[in-house]
Amino acid sequence: MLLQPLAVGLAFTLASTHALPHHWAANTCKPIPGDTAWPAESKWIALNKTVSGRLIRTVPLPSVCHNAPFNNFNEAACTKIKTAWTDDQTLCVSNFP
Repeated sequence: MLLQPLAVGLAFTLASTHALPHHWAANTCKPIPGDTAWPAESKWIALNKTVSGRLIRTVPLPSVCHNAPFNNFNEAACTKIKTAWTDDQTLCVSNFP
């Protein structure tokens, strides 16, 4: 009985891997702003129109640990996010203004 769900899960995983765009299937990283695989601004605008302007542009909390693509490197903030990363409250916006 346990084998059937495992087989279905494996089949789904294999099928979905082949359905990924080539640049994602060959790469373990997801694209970020500035990458060639990142959609153009016009694509985001078109997508945003399909959801009545409800997309929210965010900046990942760990972006403070890198210079690009958001240009907001901050050593103190980076240390703080690294220390708190495994805390279940880390993603609460009030904890990281």
